[in-house]
Amino acid sequence: MTVAVLAALLPHPPLLVPQLAGGAAGELDPLRSACHKALDAVLSASGALVVIGDGPVWGIAARAAVGSFAPYGADIEVQLPPDHLWVDIPALPEPHRLEALPLSLAIAAWLLDTAAPGRRGGRLTLVRDDAPRVDEPVSATDAPGTAPLSAVPPAGDSDEVPGRGGPPRAVGNAPDAGGDGAPVAGRRAPPLVACTVPATLGPGAATAVGRALVEALADRGPVGMIAMADLSARRTEAAPGAFHPAAAAFDAGIARAFASGDLTALAEVDPAEAAELRVGGRAVLQAMAGGMQGGGPLAGQVLYDQAPYGVGYLVGIVERQAVDVPERAGEPA
Repeated sequence: MTVAVLAALLPHPPLLVPQLAGGAAGELDPLRSACHKALDAVLSASGALVVIGDGPVWGIAARAAVGSFAPYGADIEVQLPPDHLWVDIPALPEPHRLEALPLSLAIAAWLLDTAAPGRRGGRLTLVRDDAPRVDEPVSATDAPGTAPLSAVPPAGDSDEVPGRGGPPRAVGNAPDAGGDGAPVAGRRAPPLVACTVPATLGPGAATAVGRALVEALADRGPVGMIAMADLSARRTEAAPGAFHPAAAAFDAGIARAFASGDLTALAEVDPAEAAELRVGGRAVLQAMAGGMQGGGPLAGQVLYDQAPYGVGYLVGIVERQAVDVPERAGEPA
């Protein structure tokens, strides 16, 4: 069984993009710095990358998929690095082909584009009415599957991912892939798969998706994961979901899981509780846990843990630890 070597949890508020934050941009500098630090750690350790965000369907981003921040107040478009893949996983339901990046993956694209020091601002593309658009096919790669979702205990799970259908038209202006990876703000991004998982997936199904995605990239070297998820949106009276007395304790439990490297707590998060607390990425957290489970001990670190606008934003990393193999008698040291 292939498991990921390192995973990072990053939030996805639109205000991470300074052009969207206006005069409040400086307030989130510590959060941006923590996101870049976590992302740099994953890029340094990975030969391939799985990026998971929340969305209404189980879907994989087309290579030319575009994310727009226009709904949030700035005419800015972003794209993922061009060397990303479409993987076929026969054990899972057929995914949607995403021609537009949802907010979670759009913020991931922006963070990837601004990952290295000295390149803050990245290669953001201003929206223009006359900007050229081209149809591009999505590259495919044969990929092994993993245990079918039907093998996951069904209690609380939806094993059929909703929203299956024909591929939509992919539009964008991404350049051709560079082969072994594309430059990302001074660092070469490894080949990656960017996908969304819906909140309708139960814990077992979500963890199975994470395992399957990591297994699909097993032949490309060490696999890293980026999980784009906010925590509770009910931390204060001014929060989008209003105050809930259980919100802070829930978020603290997620932070403890990262600090201790114990992802069991993530895999066991109750969907009903997460929905009540308006957690923006419960299934994403559990998919990340699935990709990291097994294969030895983990060590974790929390880089940021605050709720500046009543929403819990946590930046954390979990890394697989090397296991010392005892020397056999008579073998040279």
